[in-house]
Amino acid sequence: MPDLVEAAMRLEGAVKKYLDEDPELEAVMRRMEPLLKRIYDGDVPPQRVFESIASRHSEAFEKHDDLEEAFEALDEAYDAAHLKQIRDSVGSRFVEHLDEKWTRRDCPACGSRVWTVPKCLFELREYSGGALVIGGDMNLFAVVPVVCESCGYTHFFSATRAGLQKADADWPRLPARR
Repeated sequence: MPDLVEAAMRLEGAVKKYLDEDPELEAVMRRMEPLLKRIYDGDVPPQRVFESIASRHSEAFEKHDDLEEAFEALDEAYDAAHLKQIRDSVGSRFVEHLDEKWTRRDCPACGSRVWTVPKCLFELREYSGGALVIGGDMNLFAVVPVVCESCGYTHFFSATRAGLQKADADWPRLPARR
């Protein structure tokens, strides 16, 4: 699997090969320049930027087999770079947990399948009548939010169940529904 920079360079080279015979590709390259610049600068651009280019210009890439292959390689490298970012931020254990447990990844609000994960855990605090209580027997619940890139719908995954931290409370379980 090529890394993101190598895949971007491969696509750029393939596009340049056809610029003289296909003027539409010149416009595609102009639109891709900010994306490619960010990749060459060592960044992984937001998924919505990449998805926008993919959906708008897929027909242009499909005209030539090597262009289509180069774009598919970039798509694969892009996904791998995003998974690496998630592994580096919240950990491989969380990625494994999502792969094992989260089987239906369509957003329930808008149907998108593009999600982002922040680089840290968050906490939900026990409600205490509107007062902020720090310390004592306050229950905290560590979560990893996974946010729909399209509409903002947010899933919360338990950091404890994902194996990212130990439980600090023993909560009773609901009986299984029959």
